[in-house]
Amino acid sequence: MVINIDCCLTILNLLPAPLHWEIAAQSHGNGGRDTIDGSTHRDGPLQAGKFAEILGSRHVNLLLRLRSQEWSSWIPLVSVTGTQAHFQSIALKDKFGVPLVVGVRTTRQTSGLQLTIFAETWFMNATSMNISFGAPSEFVFPSDNF
Repeated sequence: MVINIDCCLTILNLLPAPLHWEIAAQSHGNGGRDTIDGSTHRDGPLQAGKFAEILGSRHVNLLLRLRSQEWSSWIPLVSVTGTQAHFQSIALKDKFGVPLVVGVRTTRQTSGLQLTIFAETWFMNATSMNISFGAPSEFVFPSDNF
């Protein structure tokens, strides 16, 4: 007898910050969902540059939600075919309440799906100076007349 345990889903965090996550299977008929796995079932958030593997049977209707400070809404995971990747966006809020949109790239692997969580642009102020990004000049230099 041979028992195969497949990794049906791999989540890779490419954000420079830890991230909480949950995967659920959508129940047919009643519209509910059953949580399969997540950072709340493990030792904490998925750290930057790390991955988590969800072992189990192949579920048809998988849902994902992420949390920076509060949980995002559930998004359905698209089952991609071939070598094509599918991109989705999830809106989060950082610790200051500023909206943060992260991308989720879904690709097909030999034994399941890989979800790569990323941000196209991430600004980090590594200085002790206050930095204004995209502010009009009258707010940055109020005493100058332009």
